[in-house]
Amino acid sequence: MKPNLFNHTLLAVGVAALMGVSTGAMATTESGAVSTGAAGIKNIATAKYKVGNDTEFQPEVESNEVIVNISETANFSLVATSDDVVDEKNEDIAATPNTTTEFNHILANNGNVTDTYTIETTGNNSNIATKDPDYALGVADIDYAIDVSGLTQAEKDDLVAQNAASGLSISGNTATGTIPNDSTITLLPGLEAELSYQAATGDQTGGNIGVGTLKATSTFITAAEPAKAELINENQTIVTVPVFKIEKSAICQSKTNCNSLDLNSADTDIDYSIKVTNVKTDYSVEADNFVIRDVLPKGMKLNGDVTLPSGATVVTTGTDADGRQIIDVTVPSLAVAADLTVSFKVEIEVDVLRAAGSATNHATVYDSYDDTTPNPDDPNSYDITDSTDDTLDSPNVPEDGDGPGTPGEDTTPTITFTDRDISITDADNQEVAVKGEVTYTHTITNEGNENEGGTDRPITITLTDPDTSNALSIDKTNNVPYYSTDGGTTKAPLTDNGDGTYTIPDSVTLVPNEAADGETPTTGSTVEIGYTVISDGTNDDIDVTDETNTVTVTPGGDLAPTVPDVTNTTEIQGLKLVKLAAVVSADGNQGLTCPTGTGLDSLSFSDGTTAINAEPFDCIVYKVTATNTFTTKDLTDVTISDAKSQWEAQSTYQDDLKGLIGTSDAGVTDSGAGAIITTKFDTLPISSDGTMTFSIKVNP
Repeated sequence: MKPNLFNHTLLAVGVAALMGVSTGAMATTESGAVSTGAAGIKNIATAKYKVGNDTEFQPEVESNEVIVNISETANFSLVATSDDVVDEKNEDIAATPNTTTEFNHILANNGNVTDTYTIETTGNNSNIATKDPDYALGVADIDYAIDVSGLTQAEKDDLVAQNAASGLSISGNTATGTIPNDSTITLLPGLEAELSYQAATGDQTGGNIGVGTLKATSTFITAAEPAKAELINENQTIVTVPVFKIEKSAICQSKTNCNSLDLNSADTDIDYSIKVTNVKTDYSVEADNFVIRDVLPKGMKLNGDVTLPSGATVVTTGTDADGRQIIDVTVPSLAVAADLTVSFKVEIEVDVLRAAGSATNHATVYDSYDDTTPNPDDPNSYDITDSTDDTLDSPNVPEDGDGPGTPGEDTTPTITFTDRDISITDADNQEVAVKGEVTYTHTITNEGNENEGGTDRPITITLTDPDTSNALSIDKTNNVPYYSTDGGTTKAPLTDNGDGTYTIPDSVTLVPNEAADGETPTTGSTVEIGYTVISDGTNDDIDVTDETNTVTVTPGGDLAPTVPDVTNTTEIQGLKLVKLAAVVSADGNQGLTCPTGTGLDSLSFSDGTTAINAEPFDCIVYKVTATNTFTTKDLTDVTISDAKSQWEAQSTYQDDLKGLIGTSDAGVTDSGAGAIITTKFDTLPISSDGTMTFSIKVNP
């Protein structure tokens, strides 16, 4: 940025003032004539003469005395000449923070005596009307220059001698010197001195007002009429800087104001624009050779080229120490009230931004008070930083306003990266007794980066029971579907919507787990749901009948994820009983002994689906097999019974009852003395057979 300082040609202004320009202002900048009284100058003429050819002079003749009274009159003026009006003040002079501002004045000796003037600069606020100050101007030494073109050499020598203390020297027609603050300048009658000094601005903010004075005091008038001895000019500055307004905007997924982005979408690119305006204010100036820097958040990188305004160039697209991509753009100039736009596209790393949850992409402008191009990495190379990140703002930039359109207000979007993801665990298929029940449990987990559940994102559960004709059904009466947030320790009913769907109550919210910077988060919180399937005992088609139920999870709210269904298959299992018979022919041998033990291995047993024929004295061997069809549960207290009344009128029991589990002797609990032949198995293991064998002989 270049300071916009207005420089006058001091001599030209001074001459114009002395010729009567702005005479109204001059009236307030002159001391007025001050005399010390008349001093008489007596003048008598004398004459000498000779008469005729006489060689001797006659007595000297003396004229009458003529007395002329001479008045010593002092008169001086002091005018300010840095702005466009010559008067008692320099007003609205542009100042730059942490630099100096030059003020110019003309001191004129309008009297007929040589006079000495004390010149003092101050940070005071005088009674001259300018503006209320925010800070006091600094004081400094005063440089002065005198036009000596109208002086004789003797007068020049006299002027140099009178100002020896300030080192006055003459070059050509100009005499120059420097005096410390509150020191003196001597001027011969009719001379004027162009005064200038540099007032320090200090570490001020744009728009701040500085005020100080320059005072000249006449030595001659102080002695003669002190009230007229002092003239004051006021100097007033306004701190000028470019007033940058940065408006960062983003477009994503067809939204012109991108404040959220669905990470599950196919299109996750973001189009960013940085609009920089040099806002017009009372203290704005043109910005020269400034740099716009955008350090992309982690998880973003430039995709393609940067679109630039005319004259701007991309300086770097490198990375910083954290691996974040840097986009630096230099801009040669930006006039007051003008704006420009830089735009580019970024692609994202889903995993990084999913973990982060949101990102704010800040833009920062770096500028210098002079026209050098700053290096954002070198704090000594720039004077102004204005950023959408307020923590990076320089103190010399006016504070951003509180509302839209306020000068200097910076804006940038924060984008929330939405990755809604819910999982539900599968469950093993289960077996149920002919009359019994089983419970299925599923864990629903928030795998995403947003809260799930509650009022904004309700979680609905649909339980599908497709076949109600096979004695298997979801129990919604005695065993209402439930949820649990502590792994099943405490259970509460799901909210029944009355249409076959259930909702996890609004009081339950599944939060995502946060992760350390740059790491993938672990899974979030969970809720367990459960439901019961019953078999009512009316269907004993063991190892054949089953039913598949479907569990559907439907998250609510915007950008809801799709959760794959899970299915549970329940199969009726229990005890399957098969009775077989084999005939051993006696061939008329009344003493035939019926086989037992290993003797049965060679027999050919039949289930009776075809006719089995026997004759008197033949042996009929029976084998009754009880099979545990469960693959997950043992059967207990299994008793196989065969009533004698079925065959004792036609045959004789051979008292050879045998019970086996597999090939192991299971013992016999009844020898056949009663009315029923029985074999009991205390435990019939999963997928095992329990066998009872005995034989009868056909009566003649």
